[in-house]
Amino acid sequence: MIAAALELVGERGPNAVTLGDVGQRVGTSHAAVLYHFRTRRDLLLAVLEERDRKARTLLDRCFLDGGLAALRRLADLGHGIQREPNFTKLAHVLQAESLEDDRVGRYFRARYQYIRGGLARAIRTGQQRGEIREGFDVDARAAEITAFMFGIAQQHFIDPDSLDVVAVYADFVGNLVADIALDGAEVDRTPASP
Repeated sequence: MIAAALELVGERGPNAVTLGDVGQRVGTSHAAVLYHFRTRRDLLLAVLEERDRKARTLLDRCFLDGGLAALRRLADLGHGIQREPNFTKLAHVLQAESLEDDRVGRYFRARYQYIRGGLARAIRTGQQRGEIREGFDVDARAAEITAFMFGIAQQHFIDPDSLDVVAVYADFVGNLVADIALDGAEVDRTPASP
């Protein structure tokens, strides 16, 4: 059912998917879907969890080596936002609903903690290697990067035609690397190749 809902959200967007649509896609009834997911919100959260599980593969690869190379790979995320706008929309719809649902709120808190933690580890690894300078609050910088990531996705979601999210990501990452690279470290403003 989650796979079917994932397909439907990708095709139509989260607001156009019902429990009945999912049931029809898998050849069962609305009631059968309701048996597994008490509400549409529960179904959509399961879809986001599955989508994020897959997206973590990209983030894990991004964070794996740490240092400047890991941060340069963040520019690749702009392509994902552009390629799959309905999943960005799903995250924003559920995040707005998290104000009323503690389960959804807990999921988003964990999601942000995972991303901030991975970014902080990548920066600290770069500091240990002598690629990234000391003298700034690593956790605060990780929070700033996370705020950019979700803020630019929100702007692209609201007005995709007036924002080149890939170019903005590349510019942000280039400026980030230039700002934190240790003097003498190779500062390449181009994103890392996938």
